[in-house]
Formats: sequence, C-alpha cells, structure tokens
Amino acid sequence: RQNTSFDHWVSSLPQNQIAETIQQADILTGTSSAFGMPQLDKLQRLGCLVVIDEATQDPELDEIQVLNKLAMDGQLVLIGDTQQLGPCVQSMDARNRGADSTIMHRIEMHAGHYVKA
Repeated sequence: RQNTSFDHWVSSLPQNQIAETIQQADILTGTSSAFGMPQLDKLQRLGCLVVIDEATQDPELDEIQVLNKLAMDGQLVLIGDTQQLGPCVQSMDARNRGADSTIMHRIEMHAGHYVKA
C-alpha cells in the first residue's frame, strides 16, 4: 500500500485507474476540492487516513463532501491555521447564510482552543 497525493494527477488518469489507485492507498493527501472531483463520484468509501492541508481555506460544505466519502473506519485530519486566510466567498448572501464557515473554526469555537504544532 502507499501514500498517494492525487491533486496533481487525478484528472489525467483514466477513470478505472483513479479508483483503483485510491482504493490501494493507506494515506491520501490533497485538497477538499480534489476529493470533490466528479471522477471520484463512483469511488467506494475511503477506509484510510485522509489528510487535508490548508483546511481553514475550505468552506465547511467542501469538507463535508470529503467526510461523506470516508468509510466508518476512515480517518480525516484537517491541517490549517484559523488565524490565516479563510474561505473566499464572494456572495454576501452566501456569507450571511454561513457559507464562509469552516469545520476548524467550528471546532475552535466549541472547544475554546485548538492544538498548535
């Protein structure tokens, strides 16, 4: 098994190779937008460790789409700094409805603190 980062190659592989490669990985790294690519819609649940870097730039809905692809035994690690750039949401209406919130911000608000490296 292998550690697979697929942001840079997922769109160039044939559909059958994408699923096969990802299903063989123990650890997947990438962005939440890469995990939301249409090529992954038919993918079986991910029973591995998924690491999302710069997660504080991802709207909560993007992170939820990654969670929806995890198997019950899968794990998700979100890495990011809530004091840096957040999601870029241009629509004021969408912002007013919470589209610029992140899971990390929600955790920080409820926990009152977060783990720093």
